[in-house]
Formats: sequence, C-alpha cells, structure tokens
Amino acid sequence: MDNGLFTAGVLPGAPTHDFEVKFLICALLEEAGEPVSFDQLAITFQKTGYVNYFEFSSLVQEMLTQGHLREASGGKPAYVLTEHGHKAAEEFAHTVPLSIRERCGKELARQLKLGRRLRENEVAIHKTQDGYTVTIEIPDIGTPLMNLTLFMPTRGHCEAIKRRFLNDPQYFYKAILSIATGDRRSLGPLVESGENLFD
Repeated sequence: MDNGLFTAGVLPGAPTHDFEVKFLICALLEEAGEPVSFDQLAITFQKTGYVNYFEFSSLVQEMLTQGHLREASGGKPAYVLTEHGHKAAEEFAHTVPLSIRERCGKELARQLKLGRRLRENEVAIHKTQDGYTVTIEIPDIGTPLMNLTLFMPTRGHCEAIKRRFLNDPQYFYKAILSIATGDRRSLGPLVESGENLFD
C-alpha cells in the first residue's frame, strides 16, 4: 500500500509490502502457539513501530478472507493460523528480517503474558467519598488465595498498585504471607522477578 495513511509513523527498515506484513503476522502467530487478539497484535506493532495501525487492520481482514487466519472459539475474539497460514509462516517468514521478527516476537510475548495475568488475577478500582479503593485478588478453586483491599488517595496510586501486582503476583502474595505469618524462613527469600509488563 502506497497510501501515506498506511505507512505513516513506521520505522526505517520496516516491512514496506503487504505480503511482508502478512508473513510477519503469520510468523508471530506461529511462534505464539496460542490465540492472539487483534489488540495484542496492534499494541505489538505500535510498541515496535514496524507496522502502521491502519495497514495492519486492513491486512488482518484480508488474511481472514484469504484463509491465512481464522477466529478462535471461546472468549474474546482472537486469531489462530489456518493450515494455509502455517505454510506461509514456514515457507516465507524468512523474507522478513530476523531482527524485526525477534523484536516483534518479544513484544507479543509480553502482551500475551499480560493477558494471562489479567485472566488469572483480578484487580478492581472503585471511587469512594474520600478517595479510591483497589482490590487485588488471586482466585483459586473455591476460596481465593488472596483478597486484599487498600484505600488510596488517588486513582494514580491504585493504577501503580495494579501494575506492580500484575507484574509479579507470586512475589506480592509471598511478601504479604511472609509479613502476615512472620514465617520468613520457610517461605524463602523475597526476590522480585524484575518483569515489567507495562510501559
């Protein structure tokens, strides 16, 4: 696509032809090995700067029509490769530079991990008369492993807690359990994962 709307904002060296973007999408879904939502792909390309949003949106529709992608069954709309898409990934993904595939793959993996964290844990922020509350929960079969509500003066403080919790729920739970029980020896050292799933 040579329309400026479809190429604006992309980095130098980014794929310049429709077929390259399609092969990149196929390669990313092949590597992901699980359904990927439109938003997760869109954010991946936004963060890496390799594919314009309008071009991506248009090409996804083409790929659905042409049989490279299909919508996965289940919850929110997400895409998986068809047999045709798998073949395209195997045969033509190498036409997209490895550095681009690796950078996009790393960002998509981050988006997928964040999606899993959001599905596996719960965070709710509510306005109160004098501020906000943030409730963080680690569900389990039956009673949740943890359900904690904190008062915060601003929504920004609540969002910071949400990000910190979702970056490392296990560390958060272990730290609270360690302090609450006083049993720091059997729980082992508190070490953060160092992950950052948010910008």
